[in-house]
Amino acid sequence: MRNVRRWRKMTWSILFAVVLGVAWVVGSGFSLFIIGVSLGVLGLLWLLRYFTEPLWRQGRGAQARRQPAPVAAFKSMKNLVEPRPARD
Repeated sequence: MRNVRRWRKMTWSILFAVVLGVAWVVGSGFSLFIIGVSLGVLGLLWLLRYFTEPLWRQGRGAQARRQPAPVAAFKSMKNLVEPRPARD
């Protein structure tokens, strides 16, 4: 959050909505309805920002180093298709 010039547009819109909400609440005399609407709009914008966050910021997108493939313990299809030899 230190590099203000590189903030996403959604972050700027949330900041702008906070300023407008505070001005609206103060200008209207602290009405509970207007406080609720302002908080609702902020919550909706926050959800939108959360769900539209790029994958590389969530830690599941492009990575600096490749991760090794996980070792999967499973049986091959050959063992499932061919019958087992009879035990004596």
